[in-house]
Amino acid sequence: MAEPGQTLVNTGAGKIATPFVIWTLQRTGGTNFNGFLNRASAHAKFQDEPFNLPREHGSVTAAWNADKDVDKLAADIDAICAQKKNMKHCVEKVPNAVNRALATSATKFGYAPIFLVRRELLPRVLSKEYAERTKSWGPSTVLEEGQDDFAFGRPLDVERLAAQEAEAIETLTKAWRFLRKMEAAPIVVSFEELYNSDVAVAVAAFNRVLKRLGVAPDADTIAEMVEAVRSGGDQQTRDRYARFEGIDTLRERLAEIELPAFIASGPQA
Repeated sequence: MAEPGQTLVNTGAGKIATPFVIWTLQRTGGTNFNGFLNRASAHAKFQDEPFNLPREHGSVTAAWNADKDVDKLAADIDAICAQKKNMKHCVEKVPNAVNRALATSATKFGYAPIFLVRRELLPRVLSKEYAERTKSWGPSTVLEEGQDDFAFGRPLDVERLAAQEAEAIETLTKAWRFLRKMEAAPIVVSFEELYNSDVAVAVAAFNRVLKRLGVAPDADTIAEMVEAVRSGGDQQTRDRYARFEGIDTLRERLAEIELPAFIASGPQA
């Protein structure tokens, strides 16, 4: 169902009947993509990143952290997935046990796993660092240019950021491999395909996602979808990141991270 004030999306082939989990990392374009798919879905949605500690089902993660009870974790997540609400899930924000339990339960209840990745690592890392320093996690909270000077007052902690990125990619890879092992038919789409490529590339990416979700819109509808996703959600801050000290060194360190095939090599099913 649409959020209050939002317009439902017509896929041209009925509402999306398959619930989905978007498996991703922070600052990967997931909020806009997820919002669009939810407006086209027959299902309601959970709060974004519902298992983060301050969020809707953060108590599940807190309980796991406290007692490491595998059976309770599975039962709690089964009860959540039985509702068949859509969700966007950032894997690096919760323990791997939660990711694994979610993958198991979501597969059991028929969720389609959609992996949203970012193949260019530096922009994601800089976007996340900027958001953390300024608390600007979306267009509504962005500071006016010049009011964010404090964000650039100290150099980038290159080693910390590179290590965090490598760990985040490894966590996402574990989820991908686990879902593949369960034959859950995960698919992957990239930020670059959706937002930074020719329209034809974005159209192909949307077709891939919607096919996995069981709908097949016509070409005109797909083009409208691409335009809708690309037209909103950009907080217009990426031009500011050049002010960070240490970008060249960070770029070199991130280039040393070996990307798994599902991120580096393009679409897989």
